[in-house]
Amino acid sequence: PDIFVEISINGVVRATTLTVDDQFSVLFAGPYAVQPIGGGSLVLVAWDEDVTSSQAAFQCTADPLTAAQLRTRKLTCTTGGYSLTLTIDPR
Repeated sequence: PDIFVEISINGVVRATTLTVDDQFSVLFAGPYAVQPIGGGSLVLVAWDEDVTSSQAAFQCTADPLTAAQLRTRKLTCTTGGYSLTLTIDPR
């Protein structure tokens, strides 16, 4: 797969990673300037990019994003052998 990830805040895509070709496991170094808001939504969608279209491969959703999740500075979703982790680095 050719993987990229979109980061959405409250339903609006705020950042998109570069695509990494021909990999099943990817670490995107970032940083990605997004401003998550407690009580709002934070959604990560991993996509498999193809020439004519892209298919959603996995989604990680925090809706609502809680203060506890913001305090841990990490959001991780794992299901069916897929995993996405976002580390929040406050500025």
